[in-house]
Amino acid sequence: MCKNDKLMDVTDKALSAAVVARISAAKARLAGWMDRNGFTESQGWRVCEELRSRPEGTEFVFRPIHMRLPSPPHEEVVLVDTGGVPV
Repeated sequence: MCKNDKLMDVTDKALSAAVVARISAAKARLAGWMDRNGFTESQGWRVCEELRSRPEGTEFVFRPIHMRLPSPPHEEVVLVDTGGVPV
């Protein structure tokens, strides 16, 4: 629960919930992909989370990363437009 919950209107709450749902789905897809392809935590693989600012909005990017091995070219991206709406 947001500490400023009383200040958020219904639209903000709906947009926040939609963004959280998209991010959760992206993380779940990546976890499934990593599991199916053998990129396990026990072998040193982690999920890198980063933000990218783009003219269309903000991208939440999730990808596998390892401290010693090259990362595969796979990522899950959630784009949130400048109005706060997940695309």
